[in-house]
Amino acid sequence: MIPLMINFSEKPILIAGAGKIAYRRLMVFLKEEAAITVISPEAVSEIRDLHLSGEIQWIKRKIRKEDLDGYFLIIAATDDRSANKYIAEQTHPLQLVNIADEAKDGNVEVPMRASKGKLTVSVHTGSSSPAMAKEICSKLIGSIEDETFELLEQSYLERQMRKTNQEI
Repeated sequence: MIPLMINFSEKPILIAGAGKIAYRRLMVFLKEEAAITVISPEAVSEIRDLHLSGEIQWIKRKIRKEDLDGYFLIIAATDDRSANKYIAEQTHPLQLVNIADEAKDGNVEVPMRASKGKLTVSVHTGSSSPAMAKEICSKLIGSIEDETFELLEQSYLERQMRKTNQEI
């Protein structure tokens, strides 16, 4: 696995399942302005509220094979292990697939991350402990002095100006 920074803005993302785990994954991609569709007969109140506010689409039924076409990323986060495995098996080989309860069945894992200014820190523990990944990530970003973030911002501005051949 290789960590990548992917722009998910307006990318179609399908989430099968609408429980607490699905909601946590949903929020990661909603913050990145992805176009999210959730398919599940039931949903936690947070997902229902996002649907009612028009921020996501929620289709109230079980997922079908034909639902999988056309999505950039598919997240299988149902409470049914066999359904998640079925989803993983039915996706196109070029689609990104995250299986919430068994990472090895998919081809994408979602690492813990924290951002401040231009810096993003990402931690992956090989699916051994999401709680430890969160703690490590928080410690890393918290250990960086404010001066570093200011230097990064200045460096970014200087690079942008060089790219446009303008003077600082």
